Amino acid sequence: MEDITKERILSAAEELFAEKGYDAVTIREITSKARCNLSLVYYYFGSKKKLYLEVFKEKWASRARELHEAFFDAIEETKPTTLDEVIRILTATYLERKMNAQNLQFHLQLIARELQKPTEALDFVFHEIIKPFFARLEDLIHPFLNPSARKDNIVLSLFSVFAQIVHIINSRHVLPKLLERPFDAKTKELLIQHITTFSMYGMNGLIMQNSRDSFITEGLK
Repeated sequence: MEDITKERILSAAEELFAEKGYDAVTIREITSKARCNLSLVYYYFGSKKKLYLEVFKEKWASRARELHEAFFDAIEETKPTTLDEVIRILTATYLERKMNAQNLQFHLQLIARELQKPTEALDFVFHEIIKPFFARLEDLIHPFLNPSARKDNIVLSLFSVFAQIVHIINSRHVLPKLLERPFDAKTKELLIQHITTFSMYGMNGLIMQNSRDSFITEGLK
């Protein structure tokens, strides 16, 4: 019973924090939505701030980790031999993920708010989710890269791939209208192929640059 009540509070808090933002949500709103006593929030979490952080640890982070493991499981199963195969699997994992529409909405809204107005939650997300994932991803693609490829180019290239994926997910209600086709399996396949091809052109260009690129980078320091 206690676990069920705690989960109800977390679910209610996630929805409200996603829709309204941390500052606009009150403990009373959360307990009203969770159908529980006000004192239980303090009993389980101690404060509104700790509840907010727990939403990221128990809800947001668990979904992100599941997605990352799904990607690495697909890598282990298919054993890609080229960089474009890795990018394709990464893109497909994200675009075909098995989150329901409601959870996807909360997931995106929460991190969008954190990026706009960072709190301790963003520090947690970076150190516990983003940084470890990028480290594993860099190790994975390293054998496919030119030995002269610099770390900053690799990180920025991977970041650009994610920027495309996230923007398409955020635009999932608009993009079908622009393409004049439904957001179905064929459209997802088109998008997966487009992101993979587009990313490979950019990454091939960056990892083959040497002296000129280094000169530009030095000039920006």
